[in-house]
Amino acid sequence: NTEYKYNKIVIAGDTAMTVKEHSDYTCFLVGGITQQNKLHILDMVHKKLEYPELKQEAVKIFNSWQKETRFETSASAFYLEDKASGIQLIQDLRKSTIPVIPIEVTKDKLARVEEVLEYIASGNVLLPHNENYSFNPELIKECESFTRDLSQLHDDIVDTLVHLINNTIANRKVSILEVL
Repeated sequence: NTEYKYNKIVIAGDTAMTVKEHSDYTCFLVGGITQQNKLHILDMVHKKLEYPELKQEAVKIFNSWQKETRFETSASAFYLEDKASGIQLIQDLRKSTIPVIPIEVTKDKLARVEEVLEYIASGNVLLPHNENYSFNPELIKECESFTRDLSQLHDDIVDTLVHLINNTIANRKVSILEVL
């Protein structure tokens, strides 16, 4: 959405190990943080990938947001869960000079989701609407199917969205200069 200026654009990822039928998907979400500290979901990759395709897809999405001409800023960080295939991806991306930040998960999935619900409910997480955002229905469908008993088929998009919220608007430190 070109009417917004983003203070920061970041990518968060939740990687999967295999491409088997019942395996999870890898998900990468690109988020733009507005001057009003709202998070816009700008792009999504949601695929079953194995190495080396996983690394290639991560590099591709990061590089595409380095060259993004619709906005005045580029992706500045790549947050990845530090487990399973994410460990190898973190190591490889660091070698390629992509600024990757490992995410250590210390709480269970339901607790992590409940922590960020207030940001979603208060309208601080937005999905821009136009032809560039064809992933919106898939993202919304998975979020709507998420259950407290974790009986949903997949939750990779939800996991990644939680990582993105936690490492952007939920973790933002306000400086004294912004208050004045």
